[in-house]
Amino acid sequence: MKKRSVLIAGHPTSVSLEEEFWEALKGLAQARGMSVNALIEEIDSTRSGNLSSAIRVHVLNAVQGRGGGASAPALPPRPDVERAPIHHCPSRRGREDEGRRSPRPR
Repeated sequence: MKKRSVLIAGHPTSVSLEEEFWEALKGLAQARGMSVNALIEEIDSTRSGNLSSAIRVHVLNAVQGRGGGASAPALPPRPDVERAPIHHCPSRRGREDEGRRSPRPR
């Protein structure tokens, strides 16, 4: 998680995003010929909730082709993520006895 300071309507604001979102946001801004700050101001003008969340949703929509327009760049695949095995968390179902104490002998 990286916190950066941006100017929105002339006021400094801190935004915390994961590095991958900062990189994607920078790529989107470059593809549109604007600064990251200007893109954040644009996102801010249309948001209804938390700014960091609005930025993440904007990046996700652009990457998925929903709202990013034709200029939204495709992000390069991350080899470290593609090679990572997927681990599934076992369900609690079927393990009813786990964590329960045995009844005390009488």
